[in-house]
Amino acid sequence: MGGDVLVRYWQGAVAVGTLGAYNGVTLMTKPEDRAYEYGERKGYLQKKRILTYIKKGNRHALERIVLSPQSRDEWLEIFSDDLDFACASFEYVWSQACLVAMQEGISESAIGGIFMQYRQQLGTAETVREVLDLSAAFHLQLADFVAAQKLERQYSPVVQRCRAYIHEHIGDPLTVSSVAAVVGYSRSHLSKVFREETGDTIRGFIQQEKLDLARRFLLSLSHPMSDIWRELGFCSQSHFAAFFRKMTGQTPSQFRKSSQIVETADASEVSVVATVPGAMKIVAEDGESEDYQKTLKGLHDYAENVGFQQELYLLYCVRKGKVHELQTELDDPEYDKTMKALFRNNRTLAYETLLFLLPQIHSAAVNSGVSMKDARKLYMDFSERARDADVPELLRILRDAYIEFATRVDRI
Repeated sequence: MGGDVLVRYWQGAVAVGTLGAYNGVTLMTKPEDRAYEYGERKGYLQKKRILTYIKKGNRHALERIVLSPQSRDEWLEIFSDDLDFACASFEYVWSQACLVAMQEGISESAIGGIFMQYRQQLGTAETVREVLDLSAAFHLQLADFVAAQKLERQYSPVVQRCRAYIHEHIGDPLTVSSVAAVVGYSRSHLSKVFREETGDTIRGFIQQEKLDLARRFLLSLSHPMSDIWRELGFCSQSHFAAFFRKMTGQTPSQFRKSSQIVETADASEVSVVATVPGAMKIVAEDGESEDYQKTLKGLHDYAENVGFQQELYLLYCVRKGKVHELQTELDDPEYDKTMKALFRNNRTLAYETLLFLLPQIHSAAVNSGVSMKDARKLYMDFSERARDADVPELLRILRDAYIEFATRVDRI
C-alpha cells in the first residue's frame, strides 16, 4: 500500500467484519461508518467464525462465509468503490488469520510465502471485488495448510519423515531410492508403507510437491521464469515446461498469464518478505543493502526459534489481564537489549512488526470483554504515536500497547 493508505490504516481503518471502522470525527467517511455499524451488528462474530474454521482446517465451512453471495454483497455495500479502505481492512484480518495458522503448527516461513503472494496481488488489485476474491483465496489457502498439517500428524513416524524430507529437499533431484536411503528403509518397503498410508506413490508425491511449489513461484513476482526450473531441481527449462504441461495442461507462461500475474523485468526490483516475529509484509525497496538482509535473516531466525512462542505468551497475558507478568517480561533489560539488537535501527521492519502485532493485541482484549469502543480508541492512540516514531520509540509503543490493553482486561 502507498503512504496515504498506511496513514488511513494507522488512523484506525479497522477490518470489516471484525472490529468495525475507526471512530474519527473529522475523517469519518461513509464506508467507515457502514463498516463500524456492520462490525457491531454482525461482523465481529463472523470474524471469530472465520478464524475458528481456519484453526480447524475446515475449508467447507469457511467457504460458506467467504464465498457467500450474501457476505460479498454486504462487503460491497460497505466499501462501495473505496479500494484503499478495502485493502487496509482486509490486511488487518489477514494478520490475525496468520497467527491462527501458526498456532496450528504452520511455520512462519511458510506463512511468509503465502503472505508475500497475496500482498503482491493486493497491491495490483483495481476493484473491491478483486480484493474480496483475494481475501477469500487467502483464508481458504490457510485453512488448506492447517488441514494438511493435521493430516500429516496422522501418519506413522517413517512416513512423516519421508514426506518432511521430500518437502525440505524438493529442489534436489529426488528419487525413491535416495529418499529410502535417508529414512533408513528399503526402497520396496518404504514404497509399500507410504502407499498404504497415503494412497499415493512416493514418486507421485514428489511430483505433486514440485507442482505445488511451481504454481506458487509462478504466482509470485519474485521468481523470474528463467530461475524457477533450477530451484525445483529440473535439468533444464524445457524439461520443467514439459513436466508442468503434462501435469496441468498449460505451459508455465500460460499459467502465469491466466493468473493475471505480471512478470517483473528486473529481479532486483522485486520486493522481499519480512518473516519477523509476527511481522510478515512485503517491503518494497530497490536494491536492499547487505545490512538490511542481515537484519531480515536475524529476525527470521529469532521468529522461528523464540519469537513466535514469546508472542503467544504475551497475547495470553493480554487476554488474561496479567499486567504484572507483562511488565516483568517486557521490562527485562535482556528483552529490551535483544529487541534493539534484532532490529538494528531498521525502522521499516520495526514499523511492520507493530503493524502486524497491534491488531492482534487489540483483538485479544476485545475477546476478553473490553468494549469495542474503548479498544478502538486505544488502537487509534497507539497507531498515531507510531506514525513518525523511530525504532526505540516503536518498541516502547509496542510495550505500552501490551500493558495498556491488558490493564483494560484486568479492570473488567
